[in-house]
Amino acid sequence: MKKLIKTIILAVVCLMLIIFTFDFISDVFGGSGTEVDISVPDGATGGQVAQLLKEEGAVEHPTFFKIYSTLTGSNTKYRSGDFAVNTGDSYAKILKIMTGNPNSGKNTVKITIPEGFEVERIADAFDKAGVTPREEFLAAASTDEYDFEFLKDIKNKSQRKYVLEGYLFPDTYTFSKNTPAKTVVETMLKEFEQVMSKYPTDNIDQTVILASIIEREALGDSDRHKVSSVFHNRLNRSDYLSRLQSCATVQYILGERKAVLSEADTQIESPYNTYIHPGLPAGPIANPGEAAIEAALNPAETEYLYFGLNKNGEHAFSKTYEEHLRLTR
Repeated sequence: MKKLIKTIILAVVCLMLIIFTFDFISDVFGGSGTEVDISVPDGATGGQVAQLLKEEGAVEHPTFFKIYSTLTGSNTKYRSGDFAVNTGDSYAKILKIMTGNPNSGKNTVKITIPEGFEVERIADAFDKAGVTPREEFLAAASTDEYDFEFLKDIKNKSQRKYVLEGYLFPDTYTFSKNTPAKTVVETMLKEFEQVMSKYPTDNIDQTVILASIIEREALGDSDRHKVSSVFHNRLNRSDYLSRLQSCATVQYILGERKAVLSEADTQIESPYNTYIHPGLPAGPIANPGEAAIEAALNPAETEYLYFGLNKNGEHAFSKTYEEHLRLTR
């Protein structure tokens, strides 16, 4: 038995020497390979990480790598996330990268897309950050050729400025520079899908259209649900008040956030103009956040039909036009 133990110890020592010698040579003479991306899922074992590295060509002998990571105490320190390693890197360097911060070694950009940004403003933000060119993003947002069930329910697509307006969920994202535009769009659509899974609705498209208007009209949490109630109350009417008369929809047509609209502005012929067309506009006018989506589905219970800014810069809500004029002058 003692002889067997000595043999096992000797074998382990020899294996360690072979691995450390191999790694030393790689560290000195390596680095001439190519960069590959490794995505490590949550809870990945050392063996799984070694296999991922093998599949991407970063290591040739995954068993050696697993043993090396175990002997160096790195086997329980792997971080989940995306990492960039070089196929010429030593085991030591690979472990240093993969037990550090995700995206280590990657030329990445962390960017926040605010609630209420239109497609064109999102395109400008990604272009400025070097994520993806503006025109490529606009083209990617003009097609529904993505594998998401909710996109099949979008109506009157030909009337919309951008088919995916409203569905590019505003959030903080991390992308590599020069990411393909369709990859960026698909990531934002996945985030939208995840958020909407919490809010059952019979008509996602109508919900998103209304939420986009609420996002652009409301002043924040204090009045978001009341703004929603005004629009719901108007949508439930059959007279001239079924027109939402949202300034934000006209601003979308104009392509600028004009502080005061002229009479001519409100009479522009467009399927987005809620001053002249009853009901919802042809499509969303911005990309709403979760709070606006929730408010669209859960309006406050009121009889309000009007709202506007008062002298204090707050929204004043009213049931009649006379009251509206008195409160907003």
